[in-house]
Amino acid sequence: MKNERGHGMIEYMAVPILALLALLLVLSVIGPVLGEKITDTIQHYNLDNSHAVQKHGSQAVAVRLAHNKCGADFEFYHEDWDRTACVIEFDDEKGSRWGVRILDGENERTAFIQRAGRSWEEFVKYMQRRGYELVK
Repeated sequence: MKNERGHGMIEYMAVPILALLALLLVLSVIGPVLGEKITDTIQHYNLDNSHAVQKHGSQAVAVRLAHNKCGADFEFYHEDWDRTACVIEFDDEKGSRWGVRILDGENERTAFIQRAGRSWEEFVKYMQRRGYELVK
């Protein structure tokens, strides 16, 4: 069957169908790999709709990444709640700030950065008023 230009309809249909098939083949190969990498990244950094990210946004992510990379500079413990507060000191252009990541076992409860300008002594008192005691 030919169209008004004398070309076969099958010729016109073959190119888009072959391109579509090639695209589907490529996606079927890299799709699962890419999907797995995205899932691993989300799980590794716990980049989900957690309380920390919803309430504290990029601060929570910054504290989480710093803690995962370097560990805690200090640790506080809340005996009644059996929670650990991992504290990371951020000393940058904004001054000395304290990143706090509250863990319930392995599970993060929240993460945030305490405001700049608070001395170490003031920060310890802040944590003690919330029931935490310095352990490390």
